[in-house]
Amino acid sequence: MRVTANVSLLALFALVSSTAAKMTTVGLETGEESHAVVVPLDDCHDIGKEEVHTLHITKKCRVFTGQMCTGITVVLEPGTHTSKKEPVHVGSVICEEPDLF
Repeated sequence: MRVTANVSLLALFALVSSTAAKMTTVGLETGEESHAVVVPLDDCHDIGKEEVHTLHITKKCRVFTGQMCTGITVVLEPGTHTSKKEPVHVGSVICEEPDLF
């Protein structure tokens, strides 16, 4: 009984860690607040923030002005990206797993 419980617990930890590896964090700074959003890799994720001044990413991401990855898009490399002129609307993002080769 105890061995089965330990194996099940290890399977659960393996599932959680493999799932966590498929996520990344996008940092958003607006005029009122700063916060992070955890987004899945290689999948569209709605952000829905109106006036973003700064975006912090650790993976290559496509940022869209519209929901469901529609509208004007820009590809950003990992780093901090600040809008110098005026804040921008971030509707959704797709962040990519880096290529191995």
